[in-house]
Order: sequence, then C-alpha cells, then structure tokens
Amino acid sequence: MAHTLKHDTRYGQSFTLAVMIELAVFSVFLIYYFFFSQPQVKVHSQPVTLTLKQIDTPVPPKPKPTPPKPIHKVISPPVHKIVLPKPITPPVPVKNVADAFSQHVSPPPPPVEQSAVDQSLKDKLLSAYIEKLRQAIQAALIYPVAAKQMGITGRVRVQFELNAGQTPTQVTILDSSGTGMFDRYAVKAVNEANYPSPPTELKASNGSYQIWVEFKN
Repeated sequence: MAHTLKHDTRYGQSFTLAVMIELAVFSVFLIYYFFFSQPQVKVHSQPVTLTLKQIDTPVPPKPKPTPPKPIHKVISPPVHKIVLPKPITPPVPVKNVADAFSQHVSPPPPPVEQSAVDQSLKDKLLSAYIEKLRQAIQAALIYPVAAKQMGITGRVRVQFELNAGQTPTQVTILDSSGTGMFDRYAVKAVNEANYPSPPTELKASNGSYQIWVEFKN
C-alpha cells in the first residue's frame, strides 16, 4: 500500500513537469512568432523622384471637304411683250370759216312778237296754276278752333317744290305769322294738300312756288 502511494506521487509529479515544459516550449514559440518572424519595413530616408511621362494625344484627321452641290439654274421662259396698237385719234372737225368762196349762214332769230306772245301765255298759265295750288292748300288747312273763336287771324308765306309725282319737298317758311301754331298748321297743310297737275306748257319749269297761307274767318 505504501509502495502504491509513492508510485502515484511520482507519476503525478512527472505529469506536472511534462505539462510545464510543454507550456514553456509553446510560450517560446509564440514569442518567436510575434517578434522575430514578422517582416521588417525599411524606410528610405532619401526622397524618391517621380518622372511623369507626357502621353501624346493623337490628333483626329481633318474631315475631307464635301464637294459643293450642283446648282440647277431655272431658266424662265421668254416673256413675249404684247405691243398694243396706238389709239387712233379721230381727226378734229374743222370749223367752216367764211372766206371768199363760202359764207356762214346762221339760223334766223325767232320772231319777237311770237316770243312775247308765248311768254305772256306762260305767265297767265302760271298765275292760274298758282291760284289752284293756293286753293288746294287752303282746302287742306286746319284753322285752330281756339284761334277762330277768339277771332285771331294771320297768314304765312311758304315756299316749296313739286316733283314729278306732285309731292311737295323742301318746304320752308319765308314769312312767319308770328304765331307758332299758325306756322305749324301752314306747313302741315302744304304737306297734305292734293295738288293738280300743271299745264303742259309749265312742265318744263323748275316747279318751285311761293304761296301765302291765310288764317281768317
């Protein structure tokens, strides 16, 4: 029994020693690995000069000039001018000049007595026709009742023209009666009267007339 305990004690000491040796070897291996096995970096104290080499950039070739496009000229057709013939001026008639072999014969003047007779007849016809116009206006005239009852009278001289249809135009008052009511009724009568046709001898006249319109009992 005592022999066995001694044997176990020796075995335990041997095992502990072996472990310690193994740990020591492993420690030495780690120290060597970290401190001696890493590469050393050498630092150059002298400056290093870098030289840059210029690279020539290739120049692109110039484009070839394009040939000009052909120009097609448009030839317009010839213009033919139309020459109009000059107008022919008719000859100016030559007046007959009296000479030794010709004599200008003028028409004989109308008889003086016949012209006086015709003018006198026209004056009589015109006076008679103006009287008919006056009667037509008086027939169409409205005498204001109040003025008639009060005995107020007056007259207005009017001027007007008759066209081809016997319609009065351009009616104007030449002489006022002094009463605006009489003037208005006189113009109204001229516009509403029924006028007779003029005689044949007076149809060529201008048809302008001046007539007195009277307001009286």
